[in-house]
Amino acid sequence: MRPASFEYVRTGSLGEALEALAEPGAVALAGGQTLVNLMRQRVVRPRVVVDLSRLSGLNEVRIEGGRLIVGALARLGSLAELDLVRTACPALAQAAAAVGDPQVRNRATIAGNLCHPLPISDIAPVLLASDGSLLVRSRSSQREVPATEFFAPPLGSGLRSGELIVEVRFARLDSASAYERLSRRVADPAIAGAAAFVRVVDARVEDVAVALSAVHEVPILVPQIDAIRGGPFDPNAARAVLESFCGRLSPPSNPHAGADYRRRVAVVVALRALARAAGHSS
Repeated sequence: MRPASFEYVRTGSLGEALEALAEPGAVALAGGQTLVNLMRQRVVRPRVVVDLSRLSGLNEVRIEGGRLIVGALARLGSLAELDLVRTACPALAQAAAAVGDPQVRNRATIAGNLCHPLPISDIAPVLLASDGSLLVRSRSSQREVPATEFFAPPLGSGLRSGELIVEVRFARLDSASAYERLSRRVADPAIAGAAAFVRVVDARVEDVAVALSAVHEVPILVPQIDAIRGGPFDPNAARAVLESFCGRLSPPSNPHAGADYRRRVAVVVALRALARAAGHSS
């Protein structure tokens, strides 16, 4: 199916982009790997498509204030390979490397991946588990949105009309992290994915967070995982928490992965991510 008709605007600066996005029915186009597919399916029918490809200065990656700051137009392929990301937030590098194939990763941007928070997103659970946030701007204002408030089912996001993601901010850099997923084939969407952040001090779990993808309307945190804090990492205790939580979810179902199968896979990949993160924490 072809997209519905729309007006195309290519901007050369952030200011121009924000002006264009202030128009009713305007959407931003970065890599296009998610938006174009949604337009083809006519799930999204913009009146104006604002092309951001000529903007500069929105792909910087840096550490600032104890957080990993990633510019909105940073490509997932670059994030998967960048030493700074691999060291500061391994889960982000691993999740970026899991998205599609090299051609997709070299076009897809981190903001484009997050502003259409599909249930199968690989990046969103990392942002959630890291206690991250997003800096968004409009023509007249700027605000920071916690990841826990950003995602809204079914295909919405915390962006208001006219807003654009400028930075994606990952926290919990004092914790080890890991991302795990299972899919039918390498480039396929995840049947279930999990991001884990664990900080172990003197053989005790001082901090822990887990978020899941592909098992809910949007990526979701596992708040009950806090129960394993205070002692040595215990896979059995973690499994009990995850099985209880996942058992209450209603994942999407298709002929390749039923709801019950997704729930069971979510437990497995979350335990793998937790074990990897705990093994690298000290």
